[in-house]
Amino acid sequence: MTEGDDPLVCGCGAHSAVFVRGSKKKKVRDKWQVLAVQTQGHKPRPVTTAYTKQKALERVEAVCAASSQPKSASNVTQPAHTQLSTCHLRQQTAVNYDDSARVASKPAGPGRGHTGKRPADALEQAVTALKKPRASAEELRDALGKLTEQYKLLQRWYTKAATERNQAYALLSWNQAAVGWAG
Repeated sequence: MTEGDDPLVCGCGAHSAVFVRGSKKKKVRDKWQVLAVQTQGHKPRPVTTAYTKQKALERVEAVCAASSQPKSASNVTQPAHTQLSTCHLRQQTAVNYDDSARVASKPAGPGRGHTGKRPADALEQAVTALKKPRASAEELRDALGKLTEQYKLLQRWYTKAATERNQAYALLSWNQAAVGWAG
């Protein structure tokens, strides 16, 4: 099981349970909300709730087992590569390195008519602000803030890559030493 209040996720990824903290003001108890994805690509929807983590785990497994069973014989047969089994908790979630690509599907605002051209990335925005003879403090602050965000993101990626590289070198040297002693 996962530690503390970390979300529970099944092996297929379509079923999960999240901890919802209750409100003392409204006298609502803490609970685990079991979620399931009904349609591929849509966000998970609530299925049921449980008050203990163990019950939530059991309900996630039950919901996953129920959804993985074929509905009837008239349905189209499942592909051979699809695995029909009860799901197990994931040990690790998938890592998405691209934190910078958050783009809205539709423009926001009352008129949705934001027609002004906006720089595509932080570097373009900073260059555009610096080229202006009288750039406002707000433009410069916004450009500096976005550059700082991207710098921190790149720094995180570099640290992760360097850590993985160091682990690979350590395993390689350990493996070579083990082969050298045995040979």
